[in-house]
Amino acid sequence: MDEETLTRLRYAISGLARQLGRDSPDEGMTPTQAVTLGAIAHRGPISLSRLARTEGLHASLLSRIVRYLERNELITRTQDPDDMRSHIVEATAKGKETAARIRNNRSAVLAEATRVLSEAEEQQVADALPALEKLVVTLLAE
Repeated sequence: MDEETLTRLRYAISGLARQLGRDSPDEGMTPTQAVTLGAIAHRGPISLSRLARTEGLHASLLSRIVRYLERNELITRTQDPDDMRSHIVEATAKGKETAARIRNNRSAVLAEATRVLSEAEEQQVADALPALEKLVVTLLAE
């Protein structure tokens, strides 16, 4: 892929992510807290080190986010039975419900935005999803 196309792709992805974070009511959370809760709810019990890696968060920021989510009863944190130095986090029922509301709100924002697309453009976006999802998996594996 040429440099101009890569730049356009990067701008499009980051612009969408920024707007979805900015335009969605996230239950009084910061966009990073909301995304982290969503990741915990989606991935199930997950170690803090893996969560930091997959979400690209520094340990100190993740620690503050986890404290906030735990204090608000959105997640639980337990010691990892396989490594007593590590912790596992999991969404509570309240956390799963909150994550679902956030996901639905963000989907509604995106659905509204896609109204400006023609049917052909909507299909182009849908056709691009497998390749975009493959990029996400590749970047997470690095």
